Amino acid sequence: MTENHTPHFTHVADAFIQHPKPEWCRASDVVLILYMLTIADEHGVCSPKQTEMAQCVALGDGMIALRNSINRLRNHEWITQSLDHEIGKRKVYTINFNNIPPYTPARREATNE
Repeated sequence: MTENHTPHFTHVADAFIQHPKPEWCRASDVVLILYMLTIADEHGVCSPKQTEMAQCVALGDGMIALRNSINRLRNHEWITQSLDHEIGKRKVYTINFNNIPPYTPARREATNE
């Protein structure tokens, strides 16, 4: 899959980098959703292999840590996941852009003063 450099990706990525995260959100959650954003289409849909996700977000073979991160993002409705459990078929994830903290330059500038 190719990297996604759309303005919407940049807006959402900035929200994660610049905006305070909720208390429940861990660093691995931020890295995972940023990875999903880089491979997702303009609708926020992607279907990476879990092993690829774990390697790309530096969890190595930590599949339990990856699943925990996916579950936190699902539980807080930042992503949805297809419920298709067919063996050998990749899961499809959709990023819920409306549930991710908004990026507001005015707020960032006010906090930098």
